[in-house]
Amino acid sequence: MKLRNDLNESVKKLGKYSVGLGATVKSVNDLLPENENVYCAVSGNIDKKAFGLIVLTNRRIIFRRKLLTIVNSRDFPLDMITSVGTDGLPFFSTLTITFAGGTSKFTNVPTKLGSEFSQEANKVIAAMSHATHQQDNNETSSSPADRLLRLKQLLEEGVLTQDEYDGKAESLKALL
Repeated sequence: MKLRNDLNESVKKLGKYSVGLGATVKSVNDLLPENENVYCAVSGNIDKKAFGLIVLTNRRIIFRRKLLTIVNSRDFPLDMITSVGTDGLPFFSTLTITFAGGTSKFTNVPTKLGSEFSQEANKVIAAMSHATHQQDNNETSSSPADRLLRLKQLLEEGVLTQDEYDGKAESLKALL
């Protein structure tokens, strides 16, 4: 399978920090559905031992490591994440994902790349939260047809999955 362009571009930006991640990148590529967009990626260790790839998409943050036949993977849905930050140490930082139920820390993240990753993640999370808030407001003040059009737009933007769209669209179609 050909490597997705958005994932390939994100990994290229890692430069020397992507060395040894070829099998991991391919496994991330195989994991992602077509309508899930990659915004950026960074490398780092989880639990101070497993070195892998941390990927920000329009739906989640994924940690993935593939070494021979062993795959370590963790998914953090964006709607469960409250913040992403780094400690800002020189050279290598700790990237912290705070989510409902706890935190996960990734060590040995290149500081500049980790900072860019956390800024982008927080922008995506804020936009998603704003879209959800707007959607909630629109649902109380617009017609079912308008809300159906807005749902279609969110699906096309990748904010909603097909299953989420289908579920919400079904209830709105009943109101038409």
